[in-house]
Amino acid sequence: CRGAARGKAGGMKKTAIVAAVVFFAVVLAIENITPNVVQEPAPVRVLFVGDIMLDRNVALTILSDGPEALFAGIGALLADSDLRVGNLEGTITGSSSVAQKNSGILRFTFDPAQTDSVLAPLRFDAFSLANNHSLDFGQSGYAETRRRLKEGGVAAFGHPYNAPGKISTTLLVKNKTICLVGFHSLYSATTTVVVEEIKTLRPNCWRVVAFAHW
Repeated sequence: CRGAARGKAGGMKKTAIVAAVVFFAVVLAIENITPNVVQEPAPVRVLFVGDIMLDRNVALTILSDGPEALFAGIGALLADSDLRVGNLEGTITGSSSVAQKNSGILRFTFDPAQTDSVLAPLRFDAFSLANNHSLDFGQSGYAETRRRLKEGGVAAFGHPYNAPGKISTTLLVKNKTICLVGFHSLYSATTTVVVEEIKTLRPNCWRVVAFAHW
């Protein structure tokens, strides 16, 4: 009986060893034929929109119909993006509007409180000021606009004359650095400053976007 038991145990041991070797070989084979799976980076959805002007008759509409009337129906589109970028076609200042008194005067300033009531719910992340209305209320209006945007947690980039030091901003989203560079060609068509800015930024950016206003 003992011999039979030893024989049986030995057979089981051999079977276990053979099974282990076969399993190990199968694992090796699977590893050799299975392609390396590359983890795709998480996508970043950036929504770019055009001119936003909140003076003149638009301001009157806000007063009569409420701020939500301007962007009714597109909330889902904005909410589905990781970053929202637009072109702010005017200034945000405490100055009195001249365009509301005379709609033929195309100098735009947006009432700060009214502007906040319109834009804050839309959660814009950055606005380009590289357009022909950012200096409608002079350099002081431009500076005040940048200051008010910053206080509201919104980045500003771009300048009507592509002035160095004011044309770009850097945003971090999903651990990726996105760099925005404004370009305005109406007054000065040269791309030199913009190209140099892109060269400087590129090594530290996941993506660089040139946001143009022709």
